[in-house]
Amino acid sequence: MSLNDVAQAIGWVGAVLLTLGYWLVSTGRVDGEGPAFQWVNVLGSLFLGIAAAGGRVWASVALNSLWVGIGLVVLGRLFARRRRPAGVHPPGDGASRG
Repeated sequence: MSLNDVAQAIGWVGAVLLTLGYWLVSTGRVDGEGPAFQWVNVLGSLFLGIAAAGGRVWASVALNSLWVGIGLVVLGRLFARRRRPAGVHPPGDGASRG
């Protein structure tokens, strides 16, 4: 199996993951703001980005890299929110407005 075959297989897994995430949210099986959806998007985009890099499709590499970055930021915020005691909000999050 060549490196190109491996990159293609990884890309197909990424495509399936992104489609699965879209289906799960669209059918109400997972929350679009929840960690399950974010993880599916991060992994799917990572795998598609790897496949795109193997094919030297740099626009797709850039797009998928941004998508991975956005997902990781959201996951970081979700994780931080879980660790924060109830009722405590960071400055500027809009929760303290009346």
